Amino acid sequence: MHADSGRKVAMIGHSQGASMPRWALKFWPSARNAVADFVLQAGPNHGTSNAPAFPLLPMTTGQPEAIYQFAPASQFSTVVNQGDETPGDIDYTNLYTQFDELVQPVTPTPTAALDWQANNPKVANILLQDLCLGRFVDHVTARPVDCLHRRGES
Repeated sequence: MHADSGRKVAMIGHSQGASMPRWALKFWPSARNAVADFVLQAGPNHGTSNAPAFPLLPMTTGQPEAIYQFAPASQFSTVVNQGDETPGDIDYTNLYTQFDELVQPVTPTPTAALDWQANNPKVANILLQDLCLGRFVDHVTARPVDCLHRRGES
């Protein structure tokens, strides 16, 4: 889209679809130069405590090998979070939910957050329940538009 229009694009990703673009934005300057806004939904930005520990073999747990890279101390999580977590001239909007059954923990420091409490002007970390108090939104149903729409109705 960037190549066709000559303009920077907005990108949105859910779960691993939030993590993989972060890798591209971190290591590929051409990707950074093509993106203006990135909305992340339920992304395991700092891994998840629900990922199996590395010493367990995929064949013994039945999990695909990629799942190990979502452990907080995995090579993927470590490298993508080294240095600048939000490279480029990109606005990052990070949406997460307290009811996410996969991306944990949510408190005291949300593993989904980017540059947690760093006052980074490029980052908005938004807990959906701060906007829609008590609203049940889990990992699969992370639909912020629904929450924001309902908030507008109140």
